[in-house]
Amino acid sequence: KALLNYFDFVKRQKNLEFLANYGLNIQTIKQCILDLKPQDYKEGPVQDKDRPGELWVFVIELEGIENIYIKLKLFNYNSKECLKCISFHN
Repeated sequence: KALLNYFDFVKRQKNLEFLANYGLNIQTIKQCILDLKPQDYKEGPVQDKDRPGELWVFVIELEGIENIYIKLKLFNYNSKECLKCISFHN
């Protein structure tokens, strides 16, 4: 639900280079998040070092690309639960 309310993808260099190298886009990221399974869970909640809040970490494989690291953060905006993708790379 948070993904549908508001989604923010952090445009860190590592994330952008990964997307460019594999021809991926924001829609692919959203679909990967929607498809997350319990076995994809790596750790969390862990405290965000940069800002208040908690992070959740997952590792997936996508179309033969192994060990894609996904770091997500839930946050509230205008009384709605929203989602931020801080990391998406291998």
